[in-house]
Amino acid sequence: MRKRLLTILMIVALIMVMGPMEMFATDTQEDNTAVESAQAVDESVDEVTPVPDEEAVIDETGEAAADETAIEEAANEEATDDETADDETESATAIREITVAVDSVKADSVMLSWQYGPGQELAEGQTLAVLKDDEVVGTVTDATVMSFEVTGLTPNTEYIFTVRLGEGEEAISGSETVKTLAEMSNFRTVSSYKTIILRWDALEGAAKYIIKYVDLEGNEATAEAAGTETEWVHQLAFERDIINLYNTGTGAKVSGNLDGKDRYTYTITAVDESGNVLAEATETGDVVKTLYYKLTFKNINKNKTKVKKKYQPYFTLTSKTGGSKKETFRPNQVVYAYRFEGGGAYYFDYMCSDGKVRTFRTLKVRVNAALSPHLTAVNSKRGASSPIDYTVEEAEQYVNDVGVTKGNTNYMIWANQFTQKEYIFKRTGNQWKIVTANGQGLSNKVMAQLPISSGKATSPTALGSTKINRKGGTQHGIPYWNVCNYFSVHGVAKKHKSPGYPESGACVRNLNANAKWIYKTVGKKSRVYVY
Repeated sequence: MRKRLLTILMIVALIMVMGPMEMFATDTQEDNTAVESAQAVDESVDEVTPVPDEEAVIDETGEAAADETAIEEAANEEATDDETADDETESATAIREITVAVDSVKADSVMLSWQYGPGQELAEGQTLAVLKDDEVVGTVTDATVMSFEVTGLTPNTEYIFTVRLGEGEEAISGSETVKTLAEMSNFRTVSSYKTIILRWDALEGAAKYIIKYVDLEGNEATAEAAGTETEWVHQLAFERDIINLYNTGTGAKVSGNLDGKDRYTYTITAVDESGNVLAEATETGDVVKTLYYKLTFKNINKNKTKVKKKYQPYFTLTSKTGGSKKETFRPNQVVYAYRFEGGGAYYFDYMCSDGKVRTFRTLKVRVNAALSPHLTAVNSKRGASSPIDYTVEEAEQYVNDVGVTKGNTNYMIWANQFTQKEYIFKRTGNQWKIVTANGQGLSNKVMAQLPISSGKATSPTALGSTKINRKGGTQHGIPYWNVCNYFSVHGVAKKHKSPGYPESGACVRNLNANAKWIYKTVGKKSRVYVY
C-alpha cells in the first residue's frame, strides 16, 4: 500500500512538472526545437562515444592504422601515376616536335631550316618530308642537310610549311605559317647607251626601294630610291667599263661580260616606314652591245719579210686615248676589237705596261680578223639566232640616249650587230619613236625589228652614223639599194642565205620584202646608225 501510494505521488509530480513545459513548448516552438536539437546532440554523443574497454581500444587502433596505411599507399600510388603521366606528356612533346625556322622569304620562294628535339636525328634509311600545306614538295635523306628551299610559290600568298619525320602516330613534325612577299609590278631592266635603267610600278605603302646589284665577278653594291620613284639609272662611266675587255701585254686576257650574257643581277626590295619588307624582285640587265672581232697580228715585219724569231716586234702603235702611249705588238699576238671604221681600221682597248687601259687603232692589213664567238650574242654556227632582242622601250631609249642626230627626213635606221636586227624609227617632236609594222607590209607584224646580216669579220660593217646618199635598183643580183658611205642597206640575192648572221661584204642585208619597204619609205638623206 505504501509502495502504491509512493508510485501515485511520483506520477502526480511528473504530471505537474511536464504540463507547464508542454504549454511553454507550444507557445515557443523555436526554443523547443533548440532543446530537441541539444538533446539529439547529447544522445548522439552518448551513442558514438561510449566508454570502451581496453580490448576494444586496441582493435580500433589497429584498424585505424591499417586504414591510414592504405590511404597513404593509395596517395603515393596516385602521385606516382601523376608523375608518370607528366613524364609521358613531356616525352610525347619532345618526340613530336621539330623546330622549323624561316631563313628567307621571297615572292616565289621560301627557305626553311629546322632543328630536331633532344636525342632526335634523321637515322639511316629514314626520309624527312617537306610539305607545302598538305602537299609533299621535297624530301631529305641526308642527316647533315638541315634546310630546304621551296620554289614556285605564288606571290602574296599564305602557306603552311611542315617538316615531318615518319608517318602516322609515330611521326614527329613541326610547322610554320609564312606569307610570300608581294611582287614588284612591272619590274624590268632597260638596256641603253652606257646605262642600265631599272623601272617598276609604284607600290602602295613603300617608303623606299633598296637596290642591290651584283656583277659577273660577284662584286656587290647597293643603292636606294625614294618611295615616290619608279626608276633608277645605273650609269657606267667609260666605254671600256661596258666592254670590260682587257687585252694585256702578256697575251689576250678577257674578263667580265662574255658570251653575250647579262652583266648585272639586280634585286629591288620595297620596304615600309618600319623597315618591313613588302615586295621583292630580281632581274638581269646589260648595256646595249655590239659585235666583237678577234684580231691576230700577222707574222711579218715592217719590210713584209718573214719573221724568224718567235716574238720579234712587228710594229709599234700609239694610243688614241689617255695620251700618246706607245706599245709594241708581237707577231701572232691576239687582241679583241669592238669597233671597225670605214677607213679600214679596228679599235680595241689595251692594258698598257703602266697598268692603264687605253684605246688603240690598227689597220685591217696588219691583222687576220675573225668573229669572236665568245664575245658576241651570235653563235659561231650559221643561222643561230641571237639570244636577245631589244624591246621597243630599249630601242627607243638607246637611240635617244646615244644622241642619233636627225637627217634630212624624219626616218632613221639603227642596225645592231650584236642582235643582228634592224630597227626603224620616225621622229616625233624631239624623240625617235619606233615604227610599228602594222599596215606597212613588213614581215614582222609587231614592230620594225627586222633580221639582217651585217659584214663578216674580214669585211665588217663600219660603225657610227651615216646617211642614205642615193637610191639604186638591182646590182649584182641584189635589189633595193640604199647607198651610204662605205656600205649599203639592201635586199638579198637568191644565192645568199637568209639574213641572221654576220656574213655580208660590209653591207646590211635585209629580206627583200623589208628592203622594198625601206627603199620606198625611208628617203634619201635619212640617218643610218650602226652599232
